[in-house]
Amino acid sequence: MNEAFIPDRFDLKILGQLDSNSKRSNQELAKIYSVAEGTIRYRINKLLHSGYLSGLYAQTDIARIGLNVYRVFFAFPGIDVSKLKSLGELILASNPDIRWCALYDGQYQLGFSVFCSSAQELHNKIYNISSQFSHPATIRAISNTARAYHFPRSYLLGGRRKLPNNFSLKDIPKLEPIKLDAIDQEILKNISRTEPDFKFSRISQSVTKRLNKKITADQISTRLLKLEKTGIITGYSARIDQQVAGYLYYRLLVLLSVNNEANRTLLEEFCRECKHLTYICCTSENWDFELDIEVFTYEEHRKIIAELFEKLQGGIQECVALRMLEISRSAA
Repeated sequence: MNEAFIPDRFDLKILGQLDSNSKRSNQELAKIYSVAEGTIRYRINKLLHSGYLSGLYAQTDIARIGLNVYRVFFAFPGIDVSKLKSLGELILASNPDIRWCALYDGQYQLGFSVFCSSAQELHNKIYNISSQFSHPATIRAISNTARAYHFPRSYLLGGRRKLPNNFSLKDIPKLEPIKLDAIDQEILKNISRTEPDFKFSRISQSVTKRLNKKITADQISTRLLKLEKTGIITGYSARIDQQVAGYLYYRLLVLLSVNNEANRTLLEEFCRECKHLTYICCTSENWDFELDIEVFTYEEHRKIIAELFEKLQGGIQECVALRMLEISRSAA
């Protein structure tokens, strides 16, 4: 990694375009900015080699295939950060259903996301994971993601705030789960990981190797379109390394005083206005919403929280802020 690399304004614009839709080809980006395709390729390679850009990934709605997404948080007061990091690595290595594990500064020190089809499966997974702890956890909290939205990083591109498709925090419609065959499942696993590109040829080679069955690039293209149309794939984005970029990444756990339409409408308005918001999900159990924000300074973080409380006019009962120190992702 080249630590001396500092992206200029054009680099950040390219990054913003990839974050908005990382399926865009170098040719498309070159046309947008009226530059040579080689210029785009060179800039993206610099972002990748510097570590600023970790790679690209697809955003997916796992609920559409009948799985529930749970986020589990633990508090380990007094634990050494190195021990906490080792614990997070152990959890990822021994649990293939866990996609990421994060270390936090705040009320909770460790959190992870896990896919389950039932409450019994969740119970068993948490029991198995907890049995690996060598340090006692004093608090455990669980949230069930009912609906989630990823927001493009508007602060990179400037201009008008772009919103996710069908953005709404109102009633969540009940949808029948879609059954996927082994090929679609493997494609979904592949594009959900952080990868350098979405070339059909690369995905084809990876899926063919995993299934020991020839899957062509044309088949990959057709199946991706189907996954997009059914709403299983909701978008394509860029994975930025916040530590390399110098960002502060906060997760806000928000409990409304009354979870009604009026407060949800005000929260929607806040999401439309806040350019540093990158993610929100509707949850149940311990709180009502989780919001992710990226800022450059602690003061910006405090200002955004103040704006959130002001916007909801007394509608927030509690807001727990967790600063993400490090996140590890599964390579499975």
